[in-house]
Amino acid sequence: WHYYQAMLDESLGDLEAVVRHLGHVIAIDPAHELAWYRLGEVRFKLQQYEKAEQAYQRALASRIAGGRITSPKNQPLASRRFPTQDYATLGLARVQIAQKRSEDAVQILCLLLHRSPRFGPAHRVLAQAYKQLGRESQARRHQDQANDLTHYLPPADPMFDALLRESYDVALLRKHAAIAQTKRNNTWGFYLASRALEADSKDVGAVKLLAELSYDAKQWQVAEKFYIQLLALKPRELDAHANLAKALRLQGKYAEAIPHYEALLARKPDTFEMHNGMGTSLARLGRIDEALVHFQEGARLEPDSIGVRINMAQALESLGRLEEAGEQCREAQRLDPKIYSRLEQQGQVPAQR
Repeated sequence: WHYYQAMLDESLGDLEAVVRHLGHVIAIDPAHELAWYRLGEVRFKLQQYEKAEQAYQRALASRIAGGRITSPKNQPLASRRFPTQDYATLGLARVQIAQKRSEDAVQILCLLLHRSPRFGPAHRVLAQAYKQLGRESQARRHQDQANDLTHYLPPADPMFDALLRESYDVALLRKHAAIAQTKRNNTWGFYLASRALEADSKDVGAVKLLAELSYDAKQWQVAEKFYIQLLALKPRELDAHANLAKALRLQGKYAEAIPHYEALLARKPDTFEMHNGMGTSLARLGRIDEALVHFQEGARLEPDSIGVRINMAQALESLGRLEEAGEQCREAQRLDPKIYSRLEQQGQVPAQR
């Protein structure tokens, strides 16, 4: 319970109390790497840099003792893309930068990025170290790399995951569902967002997360359910209309998709994806003339899209306008001969006459 009390005290901003409770945890389990890491973080916030460095070093030398902390059954833990030791190394580098020991920080961060090259926060802190050393070009390069990667996600914590399973705090559950979504751990994110919705059936954030997680997992029927629920709460949510339209279309529910495309195009008439999706839905319903109008507008907005050229060719062929269909096929072939050849072999391209 000292560990949980430390989490609570941290959320309340009582850092000295966090230090006391983590001290009790470490006294019981000196090899508790997460307790050492959290202690390092708190010491850093208190600007107690020497003690923070010691805590991070202990985290680097430690492991959670086997069997003392186990994963709760039936639900997966949050994805652990980077180990706690990577975070402890990052903390150690931050201490070194705060103490103007940037050369030391560069050395350990380069080693860290050698084993975890996609750890975005390490690139960001390395940029700070290089900037402190006046090496501006290297600082910019690592800052650019950091901008292309995930900014920061906390390390996975089995005890915190267990606490989340018992929580009815909607904001907390939603926050960590969003973190799981960022980590692409849809199962865990869906579980947490579902618990948030159980606690508050009208929580817009939880409904939106459930819709997005289902959509990302290509579970179109489930996504449809939650996007309909989201639009009932927020009728003008454009992304919800867009994703619901696609989910319906991919289930073959073309007539149901059309009103959502119409709602989007009424507010964003120059959106290529919506014109192409609307055209596809109309074509599937046999409304070829109307579909062609949307394909033509799509081609105007994105003239280099091979997909809309093929769609236009198919519509023109259905209308008996074979010469124009052939022109669109030739343009598609010019844009990307390899993709065109593959589509032709799959029978998705009208025969040129």
